[in-house]
Amino acid sequence: MLLDDAGGLEEALDDPIIERAQLVLLIPPLGRSRLKTSRYDMSEIAARNMAAALAPDKRFGSVLLLRSISGRRPAPLLDEIFTGRHLSTVIELPARELYGQVSFAMRVCVVVLDIVEPPRTVLLSIRRGADVEVVLGEYETLVSEGGRTMHGFALEEPVDYRL
Repeated sequence: MLLDDAGGLEEALDDPIIERAQLVLLIPPLGRSRLKTSRYDMSEIAARNMAAALAPDKRFGSVLLLRSISGRRPAPLLDEIFTGRHLSTVIELPARELYGQVSFAMRVCVVVLDIVEPPRTVLLSIRRGADVEVVLGEYETLVSEGGRTMHGFALEEPVDYRL
C-alpha cells in the first residue's frame, strides 16, 4: 500500500492518533522495489506517497537516503514530496541507527517539512555513538537561537533542497 498507491494511505491516516500528532515521521524501507522497476529508492516513493496522502496542514518528516537530497538525483520526486511544505530540518546520521544490519558506511537523513516557512533551517550531522541527550539539546538551541554547535548549525534563510 505505502509504496504503490498514495490513495490507500488516506484511510489509514484518519487514525485519531495521527490526526492529533504534531509531526508524522515516516521510517520507510530502503532499497529498490522488487515489484516494479524504478529509478527511485523505496524510501523516496514512500515519502512521496505519504506527503500526498497527509493533510496539507500536517508537519511531515521522512527518512531518505542521503543521495536523495544531495543534488545528484532528479528533482521531480523531491518536488512532489516538498510540495506545499518548507524544509525546516535535515539530520544526517548512520543508517545503522535506524535500520540495524546495514553497512556502517551507509548514511541517511531525516528531513522535516513544515507547513509554514521556519525562521531558520537546522542542519545536523550525527556520528555513530553520539550522545543523544547532547544532540537533542543542540537541536533545541539551534531551533530557538540559531548559531553553530558541535553537531550542526542553523541557517537564517530558506534552503533550496535542489542544490
